Order: sequence, then C-alpha cells, then structure tokens
Amino acid sequence: MLLHRHNKNSTITPQQLTPKPPLLRLDNNGDLTLLIGPNESPFLVSSSKLSQAGPIFKSIISSSSASRPESSTEPWIIRLPDDDADAAMIPLSIIHSRYGGIPSYLPQSEMRVIAGFAEKYGMPNLLRPWARTWVASLDASFKRPSRRPSPPQVRRGGEAKGKGGSGKGKEVDYWGFRNRLRRLLRGEITR
Repeated sequence: MLLHRHNKNSTITPQQLTPKPPLLRLDNNGDLTLLIGPNESPFLVSSSKLSQAGPIFKSIISSSSASRPESSTEPWIIRLPDDDADAAMIPLSIIHSRYGGIPSYLPQSEMRVIAGFAEKYGMPNLLRPWARTWVASLDASFKRPSRRPSPPQVRRGGEAKGKGGSGKGKEVDYWGFRNRLRRLLRGEITR
C-alpha cells in the first residue's frame, strides 16, 4: 500500500471524494455517452436509436454532432445535468430494447418522474405498453372508494405539499395523474 503525502496547501474537493457512477452499457456498440444528472451518471447509448426515439433527442444529437470527435477512440459525450439518471434509465432501456429490468409495478412518485423525462424529450408514447400495467397496479393499490376522497396534493418533482416542498410547480393529484396517463394510452393526447 502506498501512502501519499499531501501538501498542507492542497485541498480535496467533494468531487474527488465521491466515486464516479459505473458506466451503464445500453448498447455494446454505442457511439455516444450520456452523462445524466449532477453526478454525471454515464450511459453508453446508440445515437441513431436515440435520434429515432423522439424529435428532441434528434435535435440534441444533430446539434451536437459538430462537437463529435473525429477519432473513434475519443468518446462522444452529451451532458444532461438537469435530468435524473434513475428516471432516464427506464426510457433509455426501452429505446435500446433492454426490457429485462423494467418493473411491472412503479410507485406513483417514480412513475411521475419517469413520465416527466419521457415527455420532456418528446417520447411519451414510448412508455405506453408499460404504463397500462403501472396504472392497473396503482388502481389495485388504491382501492377506489365509492366516494372520491380528497386526493393527496403532490407537486411535480415529487415533493408533497407542506413537507418541504419548494412551492414551485403545478399541483397534481393521484386521480388526475392516473386519468392523464389513461388518456395518453388511449391516444386522446400526445403530450
């Protein structure tokens, strides 16, 4: 074991102490690395599959193709620092036909964040086959009473009103969220 002496004037930043997240290979022949979230979780993806998934990713990829390295040994990187890596994992897995890790049940808070990511990048229909199962499992877990209860008020972003919420965002209740998902599944709305 080697011990290194540190200069008294040297400082260690929190980034140096935080381990980097492991690379998630969604495409073994991927040509693009997405660094998602503030921790820059790396996802190796196919730029062509991502471009076909939705118009916003197509625009991002075509606009950043100018910064694509000419050498195939250098990585092509696009940063998405404002997104949640956990929320991105399911839509990116679907785009790359990696269906094995997609759960049959999702809590409402996770479903909202994942649907928000898909909607942000113009691909809400991508979740349609799984959303039916997720909504059905939510309906089963919230046995709907004969009289509609006052819904729990939740802000987009997952924080409950009155529990540390920032006061920003539009309030969404369970029933409204579920009905919006159902309309999306029936094709009544596209975004």
